Amino acid sequence: MAYYIMNDNPGLKPLEAIEQSKKMMYGNKGRLFYLWLTFIGWFFVGVLTLGIGFLFLLPYYNATITNFYEDIKPAAQIA
Repeated sequence: MAYYIMNDNPGLKPLEAIEQSKKMMYGNKGRLFYLWLTFIGWFFVGVLTLGIGFLFLLPYYNATITNFYEDIKPAAQIA
């Protein structure tokens, strides 16, 4: 989640963002793993369509991960 933290806080140093990401993900790693598992079938479909399916899948995947970040951000109290 360091990428998203740095986008929210542009003045943050990379190592500080990584530390905040570690704190944010404490207790949420299982939820993120489950989220990744839900996309396995979609990635398989993307491969079956010779990559054309990824044109639709990747924006959906990125939006889902971003929403996951927005969901756990208030609980982590990131400034």
